[in-house]
Amino acid sequence: MIKNPFEKTKELSEFLGVELSDDEIYEIVKNCSIDNMKKSDMESKSEDGMNRHATKQCFTGTIGKWKNYFTAEQSDEIDRQVEEKMKETGIEFIYE
Repeated sequence: MIKNPFEKTKELSEFLGVELSDDEIYEIVKNCSIDNMKKSDMESKSEDGMNRHATKQCFTGTIGKWKNYFTAEQSDEIDRQVEEKMKETGIEFIYE
């Protein structure tokens, strides 16, 4: 998604059986970008200064940043589970 958001969003819509025009896909990609969600967060503070949107929990969207949060053992376990549970889907994960 990060390396080619338009194509991946198009593939996802086709997989879900949702017909979207290229303009609609571009709009989705634009609105779902990390930068746009962060901007939306900053603009959505309530009168008491509290942020009411879940996107505050978004990370940077950087591939591989998980290494800052998982131990080597946790990483190995996640890799094992992803491989086991996703092996027949044809989905390719990019970790770097």
